[in-house]
Amino acid sequence: MLFLSIILIIGSTMGILIAIKTKTSFIPILNQYQEKINGLTWLNLITHFTILTFLLITSIVLIGIPFYFIVLFIEGINIGFLATIFFLIFKIKGFIFSIFFIIFTNFFIIAFLFLLFPKCLEISRNIISHFLYKKDNEIVILKYIMSSLIFIFISLIGDLLFLLISPKVLNILSFLLR
Repeated sequence: MLFLSIILIIGSTMGILIAIKTKTSFIPILNQYQEKINGLTWLNLITHFTILTFLLITSIVLIGIPFYFIVLFIEGINIGFLATIFFLIFKIKGFIFSIFFIIFTNFFIIAFLFLLFPKCLEISRNIISHFLYKKDNEIVILKYIMSSLIFIFISLIGDLLFLLISPKVLNILSFLLR
């Protein structure tokens, strides 16, 4: 988990650097933000479900663990970029808004990535031991897959709840961007 946290922090640092370099090109996009909040939440729901399912499937075929690191790095870039760009353009009010925006759009997926990672790691480890040592551990593998599917289902429900709540809350808080 410490390694995952370090990858997330490195990604956030990269996002900060990217935001500082490209600040001026994002001003028109942020000015149109309020019109696009509903589309963003639907896109997050679809993206989060797809990412978690993809990571579970790829961990079954033994290549999911490196993808975890890539996804966490990209999420870190996203967090660092959003917080910095809102701060650079709207100052402290934008930073406060970015915290709420990140909570409603990225926090849930990151929490589930951290919860799902040990399950996917165990799935990969058991599959490797099954092939290398001819261990009969299909029941253990199925148990981890089922618990991972439950995590993904809970994540989908959580994203649906955020889908219903976040546009309203973020639109209320959009006064910070004026």
